[in-house]
Amino acid sequence: MTLEMPDLSPASPVPFEMPDLSLALPEIWVLSAACIILVVDLFTRDPQRRPTFWLTQIAIWGNCPDNRDAVGHSRAYL
Repeated sequence: MTLEMPDLSPASPVPFEMPDLSLALPEIWVLSAACIILVVDLFTRDPQRRPTFWLTQIAIWGNCPDNRDAVGHSRAYL
């Protein structure tokens, strides 16, 4: 008596569609910027934390175009 292993491979491959990450770009930007700012702040010796302040401003203003685009997309889904 021989044991046969069942064939577990699918008959046809399941199609995979790449997700649209454009709606998540503002969150990805803010998370990346926050990580970079925290690391820079860790090594900053300036008592007033000027590099941290300016990097935060750049992160906020750099996120404005992404938010504008995301708002335009989200209205289509409402």
